[in-house]
Amino acid sequence: MIDTHIHIGQFEEVYYDPLTVMAVITAAGVDEAVYTSTTSCKDGVLYTEIEREITAVVSCHDPLRIQPYLWYNPDYARQGLTVETAFATLPYRGFKIHPRAHLWDLGNTKTFALADELFACAAQKSLPVLIHTGYDTLDEAQKFEPFFKQYPAVRSILAHCRPLDQTIRLLGQYPNVYCDTAFVPKADLRRIAAAGFAPRILPGTDFPITHYFARGDTGGAPTYAELAEQYAADITEKTD
Repeated sequence: MIDTHIHIGQFEEVYYDPLTVMAVITAAGVDEAVYTSTTSCKDGVLYTEIEREITAVVSCHDPLRIQPYLWYNPDYARQGLTVETAFATLPYRGFKIHPRAHLWDLGNTKTFALADELFACAAQKSLPVLIHTGYDTLDEAQKFEPFFKQYPAVRSILAHCRPLDQTIRLLGQYPNVYCDTAFVPKADLRRIAAAGFAPRILPGTDFPITHYFARGDTGGAPTYAELAEQYAADITEKTD
């Protein structure tokens, strides 16, 4: 069983402990997983905080099986941490970009150059780039299209498949573009499959963000049992 979209760390007011999250997914029988830290979205977060979280997981799990991706924040450049130097700190197996959380303004020449640096690094290392997508120009699927074309060897993964029509067009135009199932309606996945792109749909749950949106206003830290129940529901949702 493979889950290509899992998170650890701070999400809004809830902290999802890295080792607890990993204990839940491994107990569920996951053979391979890809994870990033949502702590990356905290205002003013320092990379050292992310590094501590990823290190905690790497110290307990094989990074070839439980794979960390470098969620690169353009603010790291202002901290003196380039894409290459950040990547070298841990055994990362890919990259993540969140254009909404970190305001990747590709109209800004410095930000465009930073995105180019990230894709060039991914190409040089033969590693994928996972990209959050949404419904408007800030984070729509086609935002990073120039890099899909420029770096055909980089597997670019459109998380959430938003907007759907753009996702299908990009899958048709670029063989290196993939998508995942995280928070994607089944009707949308059926349309992607019907268009002939089922082999490029990657299984991902977005756990434990699923727990956050399902929990209601309960407050407090989630228990292991709550998280295990939610992940079991996530797996059922993605496989039935």
